[in-house]
Amino acid sequence: MRNKALLGALTLKAKSEQLIGLQTYDSKEGKTKETATMLKNIGTASKKTLLVLPEHNTMIERSLKNIEKVNYTTASEVNAYDVMSHKQVVFVASALEALEQRVLPK
Repeated sequence: MRNKALLGALTLKAKSEQLIGLQTYDSKEGKTKETATMLKNIGTASKKTLLVLPEHNTMIERSLKNIEKVNYTTASEVNAYDVMSHKQVVFVASALEALEQRVLPK
């Protein structure tokens, strides 16, 4: 049931063009400025944004800590409430693959 809710929420975001995919993202130094620039370039800097990572990454988490309106989670922890409570959802490609393995029937 939870997987269906999550898939439904992601479908709604995709239809309303509020779902963004990144090929890769890595914050080598954990600098907030670097991440803020990336968010500005993809057009989500002023919107409440959820960044979905494939796994915990201390450098990326550190770089996101001081940015308002931006939250992060991993593909194994994301849920329908997280998706619907944010204006934009940004997936790293490998996080999307991990989420597919988690929610799609085998």
